[in-house]
Amino acid sequence: NSRSTSISSTPIFKEAQASYLRGFRDFKNGKYLNSVQSFQACLSLFPTHSLCTRYLKLATRKYHSLIQYNMVLASQYKDQNQYSSCISTYENIMFMIKDPSNKTSKEATSNLDFAEHLKGKGINGVLSRYKK
Repeated sequence: NSRSTSISSTPIFKEAQASYLRGFRDFKNGKYLNSVQSFQACLSLFPTHSLCTRYLKLATRKYHSLIQYNMVLASQYKDQNQYSSCISTYENIMFMIKDPSNKTSKEATSNLDFAEHLKGKGINGVLSRYKK
């Protein structure tokens, strides 16, 4: 037990624990990308932090689930001709991903462009192009 006491009093462990606590707070507040980054920082300093490892997996899963949920939601908005909601949802996805080269981000960008086109033309203007 003296070994665990000595580890928990080291500056590296304290810094790792601070990152873990930041990540846990962000996780509880639904800021999954921030929590992933904090958990990764913790594990880079203290790779055997078991709670951090567990929450990193959970936060990563929640982050990806949230993005997929929003992709489905944006598509539903588009199908219901709710283009403003569709556009803002795709913009949120791109903000959450923060990586324009990401496959899902590229898909969101393409769908956003299409939704903006539909909103600008109105559905009748788009359909009239295909009635020729």
